Amino acid sequence: MAEATRQADRLRRDAEDAATEVDRLQRSPLAGVTARIQRMLQMAEDEAAELRAAAEQEASSLRDSARAEADQQLAETRQLCERLEAESANRRRADDAESAGRRHRAEQQSEQDIARRQTETQDWVSDYQTRSIAALHALMQIAGERLSNRVVKVKRQVTAAKALRSEVTGQLSVVQRLLAEALGVVDQPTPAEQAERAEQAERAEQAERAEQAEQVDQAEHVEQPVDAAEPSDDAPSPQLGEAPADPTVPLRREQVGWTGRPQRADQPTARFGLHP
Repeated sequence: MAEATRQADRLRRDAEDAATEVDRLQRSPLAGVTARIQRMLQMAEDEAAELRAAAEQEASSLRDSARAEADQQLAETRQLCERLEAESANRRRADDAESAGRRHRAEQQSEQDIARRQTETQDWVSDYQTRSIAALHALMQIAGERLSNRVVKVKRQVTAAKALRSEVTGQLSVVQRLLAEALGVVDQPTPAEQAERAEQAERAEQAERAEQAEQVDQAEHVEQPVDAAEPSDDAPSPQLGEAPADPTVPLRREQVGWTGRPQRADQPTARFGLHP
């Protein structure tokens, strides 16, 4: 369009120059050339009109082309904007999906961690219970062994006491028989009868004490620690001439005297003021 404008300006200047030249020629004495100049002027005007029409047509074509190009660029720009918006929406949806995936994975990881910690805690509790039960069984076994050892020890002491009592009873029978023969004591219970009566009373008392001891041992096994101290052998021994508090404890030599016989107040020697 600028080129057409320049051409129109150039043609306009040519026409003005031609008109100036015609005017000069008309004033000159050469009037015969008027017709030819007029024809030249007409030709110049026709050419100018053609150039103007061509310029206008070219300008119109340029305007249409520019408008079409502008419309095309506008359409392309709109398409680009739509594509960018679509890409932005897709990217936003992808980001949302990725965020949701990360959140879901984080939740799953958290649930797995919680489940793992719960499992570890349950395993620890189960292992602790197992070890506690095993330790309790071991303590019960140790307590049972100690109780068995105590029972064996008591049985041995009872056996020794019975043997000593039999020996002492035999010696007392001999002494009482000799005293009865020497002093003429009659209607007195024999040592065998006295021993039998004492044995029956001691059996009843031992059965009662054994039952009480068993109950006490069971209570100690449940309530007291397993490693409770055994009865000390350093306990004070009975004085000379005194019977032991526990009938299951064997008599010592100090208690039976130098003859190996226990001192009893109901013996004939004590009754008559005699001493062996």
